[in-house]
Amino acid sequence: MDIYNNLPDILLPEHLEYFRTLHDSYQTGDEAFGLLWGEVLFKVSHDQFAQILKYISEKHKAEYVAPPIEEQDAYYRAGVIHYMRDSPHVPLFEEYWHFVRYSESRPNPNGTYPAVMSYYNKDYMTDNEKFTFFDSADSPFAMCYPCRIELEGEVFLSASHYIAYAKAEIVRDRPKMKAILEETDIYRACALGREAKFEKAFYEFMIGTWMRSVLYAKFTQNEDLKQALLATEGTTLALTSDERYWSIGWHKGKRSEWRDQNILGELLTTVRISIAKKY
Repeated sequence: MDIYNNLPDILLPEHLEYFRTLHDSYQTGDEAFGLLWGEVLFKVSHDQFAQILKYISEKHKAEYVAPPIEEQDAYYRAGVIHYMRDSPHVPLFEEYWHFVRYSESRPNPNGTYPAVMSYYNKDYMTDNEKFTFFDSADSPFAMCYPCRIELEGEVFLSASHYIAYAKAEIVRDRPKMKAILEETDIYRACALGREAKFEKAFYEFMIGTWMRSVLYAKFTQNEDLKQALLATEGTTLALTSDERYWSIGWHKGKRSEWRDQNILGELLTTVRISIAKKY
């Protein structure tokens, strides 16, 4: 008997279960059922098809049994590896050199951080560029500055806490993730994050996403910090310290005199741009 003959507008449970069987068999790769499922698209109305999909979705949710935590974590790690290998990207530590070397990386509001900066400021990387220098001790721009940050459903006590947590999360080290969330001492939290073992390529791939996310959250969720950041309008922030990549060294001079890339200062400046929509 052709089930499509005289199908009611509101499908009965036996109809819905039949279509669900077709769908699930099709999903397992059965070609014969695949052809039958294909017929459904042409032989039922739009409203009837919506009923079928809703029924299938609700049934799957009700019957779903979450795999063990260990298996979930293994899937997550495999997903990170797959995403890292298959996604074209410029690592954060290479964004400056990518901009300098390639002519197509010119001013771009959605590009690498130097492309964003040069889009909003014609004096960027020129002798006319102005700076706001800060150190990593007690500046509100420092990663370790105490503040409340809500991100990914968790609450962090500083931006440094989040980076430490992200390092443990990428390898799904749950005991360390919990310990970092509970640790009130920033330096001990950072030490816990450094104990997470993963390939250097993981860190270089993910750190750009982590930094942009936590800095934006920090300065949009805390009004006093946001105002402090907006008060640096018209300047490029520059970290004076001995931190490799993140700072300029200790000399507060022109960009050509800097020892390093000032990645933290550049990212802070792009966060300010994203908030104020100007340099």
